[in-house]
Amino acid sequence: MGVGGQLAVSPQGKIGPCQAYLGCDEYFPLDVHALHAKLPDLSIEDIYADPMFHEWSYRFPLNMKDCIDCHAIAVCGGGCPYAAHANTGSIWKIDKRICFQAKQIFEWMIWETYDAMVAEQMKP
Repeated sequence: MGVGGQLAVSPQGKIGPCQAYLGCDEYFPLDVHALHAKLPDLSIEDIYADPMFHEWSYRFPLNMKDCIDCHAIAVCGGGCPYAAHANTGSIWKIDKRICFQAKQIFEWMIWETYDAMVAEQMKP
C-alpha cells in the first residue's frame, strides 16, 4: 500500500506512514504497545485520528495544487511524499523524478495505444 494506507513499524515498535522516515521520531508518532491496549477494538480510525496520518491519508494528486491540471494525473499517483519532503520541505510538493517519469509513461501509453489501433484498422 502506498501513500495514506501504508503503515511502517520500526524495530522499537513505533508506527509511521513510510519506512523512508525510519529513525525520525517525528514521523513515527504512534506506539504499537499503546495501540495494543485497544485491541480487539482498534480501528483504522484510531490511527488516522493522529494529525500526521490524517494528513498523509489525503496526499494524492487530486488534492495537490501542483498536480491538478497535469495531463498525467491518472497514471502518476503523486510520487513519493518522502522525496518531495526531502527536496522541497513539504509532502505536498511534487516529487520531480516521478512527475517526469509519469509524463513520459503517459505519452508512451497514448502512442502505443494509437499505434495498436492503427495496426488493427489496417488488418484485412
